[in-house]
Amino acid sequence: MIRLRTAIFSADSEQVSALQSRVNRTMCAQSVFAYSQAGGVLAEAALQEARALDPDLALVSLGGENPAARVVCIERLREALPRTAVLAVGPMDPRLIVAAMRSGAREYLDENFSDANLVEAFSRMAASHEQARVDREGRGKLYAVFSAKGGSGGTTVAINLAMALQERVQSVAVVDLATLGHTPLHLDARPVFGFMDAVQNLHRLDRALLESFMVSCQGVRLLAGPGYPGIDFPAEDVGRVLDVLSANYRAIVVDCSTRCDGVARTVDERCEAALLVSQSDAISLWSAARIREYLVEGSDAEKLSLVINRFRPNGALSEKEIEAKTRLPITCRVPNQFQLVAKAIDRGSPAGVGNSELARCFHQLAARLLPGSAPIVANSETKKERPHRILERLLNLSPAR
Repeated sequence: MIRLRTAIFSADSEQVSALQSRVNRTMCAQSVFAYSQAGGVLAEAALQEARALDPDLALVSLGGENPAARVVCIERLREALPRTAVLAVGPMDPRLIVAAMRSGAREYLDENFSDANLVEAFSRMAASHEQARVDREGRGKLYAVFSAKGGSGGTTVAINLAMALQERVQSVAVVDLATLGHTPLHLDARPVFGFMDAVQNLHRLDRALLESFMVSCQGVRLLAGPGYPGIDFPAEDVGRVLDVLSANYRAIVVDCSTRCDGVARTVDERCEAALLVSQSDAISLWSAARIREYLVEGSDAEKLSLVINRFRPNGALSEKEIEAKTRLPITCRVPNQFQLVAKAIDRGSPAGVGNSELARCFHQLAARLLPGSAPIVANSETKKERPHRILERLLNLSPAR
């Protein structure tokens, strides 16, 4: 759960301590700075210290003998920390409330507020904070991965692409929308919740709740798909969940696998780029051509491209022939390393991590999808892998409901 970094200002040192305790107790915010001064005057040194911390929220108490000085404190905070929202707390005096709001306070609470009142105010301000962040940084980019047919390697491509993107933007979510999701197996994860829980809680879905349905997997966040067949979601609900994800992550990789329905079209409509994973055999390419016809109907055909998995340079068909038959450009050629990938899936450790030919392939794909970005973390050392027992993983895996 993301907690608002909060600075607390009051003329009473005892009240500062009490406010710190109450703020931290909510689990919605965390006190990172506290300041008290008799008379309510904000010293320049305190203002400079607060500016260096750049808190998300400033809680200013207007109680005491000189509330006017605290109103001036709000004005100075708004000038010095323009991105910091202000929550004022004080007596329910209409003139004081108006003065505080005119000075820049976002919210005003009665000084006798309850914990529930504080949580509600924090929730509203957190939503505004997230919206402001989205307005500054823009919405996250969504990438869809489809499979021409079962066994093409769509989930493998989705997982390894997410790992490569994570090294560039460090805020990546993987969403499993396959009819029977396999992403937890690829990431050695044991999700308790998943996409179905997000859909069932759309009426109150925000970043904090969505995070509680996700699981951290080797640097990325996973929103697992159904662990049982026969579970489906309305396409419009899928779109609403993706909108929340796009507001909170820099990159979102959606594994649609062999889906060809309203959900697939909803994902395709919202994505920055769509990758159709196929092998170069006749059946796979025939399927890829039919899926292209389905997906591009009424959408932007240019954002859909082909990923040739287990690519063989001297295959029966040339790249130009493949593009002609599928009417899709080839954007990536994944080298044929079937044994390496199969062992990686059994271990639950993505094969495209490290400095292998496979890893370089996915880093190149990530660079193409995010032009201008560069890896943030050097990948010179491969993490030590803990031992895995395949049968134990399969028996103990708890799929999302």
